[in-house]
Amino acid sequence: QPTQVDPLGVGVLLLAALVYATYATISRWVLESVSPPVLSAHVIPGAAATFVLVGTVTGDLQIPATPTEWGLVIGIAIVATAVPILGFFMAVGTIGASRTSIVSTFEPVATVLLGVILLEEPLTSGTVLGGIAVLAGVLMVQRE
Repeated sequence: QPTQVDPLGVGVLLLAALVYATYATISRWVLESVSPPVLSAHVIPGAAATFVLVGTVTGDLQIPATPTEWGLVIGIAIVATAVPILGFFMAVGTIGASRTSIVSTFEPVATVLLGVILLEEPLTSGTVLGGIAVLAGVLMVQRE
């Protein structure tokens, strides 16, 4: 566990939050003229191309070598990328960018639960309290 705050880490986190907020807001605007599946069909290949480009330039791109590795990559591409992106765009088009962003904070709660169930990660009281706080926030926003 880190004992100090890393200014670079905080800066990267704040930048990521700003980029995510911009992404959600622009998505709402774009969804006024295209459907969520069409937007997904443009965003996903663009993200894949960016991933390949950055991985190639940095030398970190690793091509799967076995059928099992390819299966994992394809599974992650569909289950953990394409489906959530389409769902995100459908939510933005339905409940708006702000609410979608707030409701999507449930993601860490789901990740913790999956980590506990599938990976036998420890569940601490702090994690439980944090999860309750996130769920309370999501519920409060939905009541507005």
